[in-house]
Amino acid sequence: MSSAAGPSIDAVSPGQHAEALRLVFSRMPADARASQVEQTLAAIASGEVSSGGLLIAQRGRRLVGAVFSHPQPGKTAALWAPRAVADEPPETAAR
Repeated sequence: MSSAAGPSIDAVSPGQHAEALRLVFSRMPADARASQVEQTLAAIASGEVSSGGLLIAQRGRRLVGAVFSHPQPGKTAALWAPRAVADEPPETAAR
């Protein structure tokens, strides 16, 4: 499914954290992914990690892509590469 205008890129809302993180960590084995999502949600809830680095791509109300970055000490950051749902064009991850 594709649109000439492309998806919108937005900050994630609290109700979308889990879905977006599942997509970001989608290449992990299922049990490791579930644990990583749970740990990251807990870190966001405690304020240890900001959700400001979690961005999503949407077509209408459908989540089609996500990326997550987390600033680290020393002017560095952890970055999880953009991921898109299976039927989304590769160009979405490049936006």
